[in-house]
Amino acid sequence: ERREQDVRITRGHLTLDGILGLPADPQGVVVFAHGSGSGRFSPRNNFVARHLQHNNLATLLLDLLTPDEADDRRKVFDIDLLAPIVQAVAGLAKKEYGRDFETDRRMRRITDHIRMATFAIADGAQPKNEGRNYVVRRLMRRAILDGQELGIETVFTGRIAAAVIEQMKAGYPELAPRRETLVRLVEEEEKAFKRTLAQGRQQLDEVVGMLQRSGARRISGRDAFRLWDTFGFPIELTREQAEQQGYSVDEAGFKAELEQAIERSRSESGMARDIFAGGPLARLKEKFAGAPTIFEGYRELRVENATVLAIVEGERLVERACDTEAIVLVDRTPFYGESGGQVGDQGWLSIGHHRHQVLDAQKADGLILHRVRLSGGLCVDDPVILEVNSKRRQPTRQNHSATHLLHLALRETLGSHVEQRGSLVTPDRFRFDFTHFEAVTDEQIQTIEARVNELVREDFIVETHVTTPARAREMGAMALFGEKYGDSVRLVAMGPSKELCGGTHCERTGQIGYFRILSESSIAAGVRRIEATTGAAAVAEAQRVTSTLTNLARTLKTKPEELAARIEALQAELAARDRELESHRKKAANAAAGELLQRVRDIEGVRVLAAGLEGADANALRSTLDGLRKSMPEGVVVLAGSRDGKVSLLVSCSPEAVNRGVKAGDLLKQLAPIVGGKGGGKPEMAQGGGTDGSQVAELLKAVEGLVAKAAK
Repeated sequence: ERREQDVRITRGHLTLDGILGLPADPQGVVVFAHGSGSGRFSPRNNFVARHLQHNNLATLLLDLLTPDEADDRRKVFDIDLLAPIVQAVAGLAKKEYGRDFETDRRMRRITDHIRMATFAIADGAQPKNEGRNYVVRRLMRRAILDGQELGIETVFTGRIAAAVIEQMKAGYPELAPRRETLVRLVEEEEKAFKRTLAQGRQQLDEVVGMLQRSGARRISGRDAFRLWDTFGFPIELTREQAEQQGYSVDEAGFKAELEQAIERSRSESGMARDIFAGGPLARLKEKFAGAPTIFEGYRELRVENATVLAIVEGERLVERACDTEAIVLVDRTPFYGESGGQVGDQGWLSIGHHRHQVLDAQKADGLILHRVRLSGGLCVDDPVILEVNSKRRQPTRQNHSATHLLHLALRETLGSHVEQRGSLVTPDRFRFDFTHFEAVTDEQIQTIEARVNELVREDFIVETHVTTPARAREMGAMALFGEKYGDSVRLVAMGPSKELCGGTHCERTGQIGYFRILSESSIAAGVRRIEATTGAAAVAEAQRVTSTLTNLARTLKTKPEELAARIEALQAELAARDRELESHRKKAANAAAGELLQRVRDIEGVRVLAAGLEGADANALRSTLDGLRKSMPEGVVVLAGSRDGKVSLLVSCSPEAVNRGVKAGDLLKQLAPIVGGKGGGKPEMAQGGGTDGSQVAELLKAVEGLVAKAAK
């Protein structure tokens, strides 16, 4: 349960008013210092604060402006750092800042939001739909909508981001070298949102259409939330467009759906947060503050005479646990706790004749927490032996070292704009996310894969150095996007690759064995993902592909190296047969059309032909219709083809028939249900289908009556 209270901070003659928001178990505090026109009562700021509080972070919202300063909105952004950015927005909007309150407000909001997004993305965040990334996405989308309201039709956020970097580079020199990457990432998100927004407008039109058919006058909270959550359609935009058409929005229902989504987001977390975000971890952190677990797993996979410091069973700290699953904290361990994208180790914890299975290891605030399935008893202060499963650690090390070589190969092949955006390293495979703005070509994939394997064969020694961040940079180390480093860092060097990393690695690159890329895909605007594997798993994958190619070549009676040419020849042969078949089909359709013309009836002065064609699919119906229209340009044609129990329907009405009130789309909507189907279309042409071929005769009988009823 969270609570809020007003606070006042006094320093000399200065007084700051603020709002302190406290979750049930705060893990830290985020201070909002509002000196740019957005105060502690801002709905946007309170929205962000609530999200942070739901994630166990306290918030303190402060106003740095006096009431008089806050009232004069023109002064808020009239400072050397921000004024040029506002003017950049004004230039793109072709409007003068300071002339209109609403226009100025949108310009300020664009300035503030793009500034925040630029810094957040530079800090490792991504405009996505979860966690802190979602805050970035929401702020960017609001800025993009403001740009549209100002009449900016082109992609503009990248130019504002460039202005932000230009203004801020003196105080934040790390921004300038990343200018191209940051600008492109911001622009890609804008392009993606505009595509999504167009889809959202279509969805809103569909929702309104359903309301019109049902006679309802209110958009439900669920529909409004779906428009917001899936298509980025702000609730205020939904309200605005609904009101223009005479509808209202269930905003209370929208808020309820939003709260449920926030609760679902809170529940999506790993072992450390689920089990330790409350009392046990807080007490462990307090008890062992300044005494992190000693990790000996860089050199050893087995540690003897470790001491059990704490045991958590369920959500309780206990002195003894027996025959259950528990979390065990020891003073030193060879187990790597999941962090930096590398999964935690598995293995065994032994005492006497009892050997307990370690299912996972997680790292939280310097403590390595072991999830253990106990087969017997274990007590605090027990001396234990810990042993990592080497058969699982070794492929994990191979994959982790390969991520470093892959990062190097990507930058060499695609360009220096490539930066790591996340990774997951497991024993079986790994994935590597990176900034890039288009699909990686097959030729580039081959080049990257070959380069990594070249580095593997070079068999470079993997060296590690613990040093200061400044010294590591002097040595050429690449810091990972968004990672935070303390006073000392661990530099991992393997040949030309130098990165800051705390994970476990091979002793030489040759131990990676073999590297193979499994897939490449897009996961977000400007972010690509490569999945790959190494060692025995990579060899197995290569053998699987070779076996598949060999079997395919055998089936097609050719050699594996000649498969491409053989498939191209088969495709050409198939295309020729398709053309020949289509020619025969048209001849048959013309012949059938001549016979069908004998069945034309006159209904209320409208020529009508309704016919069934056994074995005909939609393509055959269209060919038959083309033949019929040569001799029967006016009137109504209804064709029903049945094949394998499925029904294809085609209805055509000439302009004269449409003027008489007989419309193809309306006819089909009434006919299709007879055969258990549906369909629709324009007044001149409509098509559909059904699932009950036994009712085709009944459908054809109904045509004349429907035409007679519709004809004026």
